[in-house]
Amino acid sequence: MALMQGRGGRRGFTAVATLVAFLGMAAVVAFGLVSSLGAPGSGAGGRGAPAPEPTTSRPSTASSTPTPTPIGRSAPVRIDVPAMKLEKKLGRLGLSKDGQTLELPRKPKRAGWYEKSATPGEIGPTVVIGYIEAGPDRPGVFRRLDDLREGNAIYVTRADGLVAAYRVDAIKSYRPAELPVKKVYGATDYSALRIVTCGGSLKKAKRAANVVVYARLITVGRR
Repeated sequence: MALMQGRGGRRGFTAVATLVAFLGMAAVVAFGLVSSLGAPGSGAGGRGAPAPEPTTSRPSTASSTPTPTPIGRSAPVRIDVPAMKLEKKLGRLGLSKDGQTLELPRKPKRAGWYEKSATPGEIGPTVVIGYIEAGPDRPGVFRRLDDLREGNAIYVTRADGLVAAYRVDAIKSYRPAELPVKKVYGATDYSALRIVTCGGSLKKAKRAANVVVYARLITVGRR
């Protein structure tokens, strides 16, 4: 699937297939600078409020504790990844006017939550999208992704003030057009987090690829 060339030299993204079922959406899109991604779906989310500042005492790894009881819907507003020294507010992403193409973060250093996906603590995958880089001189929000390891913790703050803590299960890199849509976006019987990137690689010497972080919910609490 060839990507379209957008204005200003930026590559665009276009619909490549239709996926009916797993999360109630039918759109699969070609996403970002380099490859095809699917657009997952779920219910609609509410608009989030500013998140509290993260504490400095959070550990960089999440312990293996029983999965907590799922909680209701509240939009994520902040993501903190101690291993990556990342503390960022989250924007909101939806579908474009054609209903089949997925929005990208407008700023490379800002990640976004896909608002049709689950919210932190709900059953199903919470989908967060961002760049590793948007060009040779435009580092993205996830530029330090190569510092992340299995077992590390990721904290996502919700608009209601609750903080969902996830443990990283796997970090996978996929060639363009080979991203496993159902594995990334498909329904789960637990609360999951998926960080999906474009424009870069875990290895500087390798060509750009889509990197996906797979994580599962460990605890939910307040600061």
